[in-house]
Amino acid sequence: MAINDYYNTLYLINYTEVVDGRGLAIKTPEIEVTFQGVINQASSSEVIINRKLDIVADYKLFCPVTVAITRSSRVRQGSQYYNVVSEPKNTVNQDHHYKIYLKSTSKEAE
Repeated sequence: MAINDYYNTLYLINYTEVVDGRGLAIKTPEIEVTFQGVINQASSSEVIINRKLDIVADYKLFCPVTVAITRSSRVRQGSQYYNVVSEPKNTVNQDHHYKIYLKSTSKEAE
């Protein structure tokens, strides 16, 4: 079975940053975009390796390389929100799917 056999509907939230009149950066969410992907819990060895790289992650996302996801993005699956905490990695350089580490968060957190 291919990984995309396990994909389900997820939502991508990218943010734009605008500087207000006082020089403060204000993040505003763009419209949620639907995409296909799968979120799995990160293994204990992945968690340990990531912490050594200063990445705190408890989940990983697999999605097509066509998804415009960045480290400042958020992902929603149902009522659960995740912050993207790593750069998308093109697994085995096959341009098939990304592997991205996520940290679960509340809806209000940024």
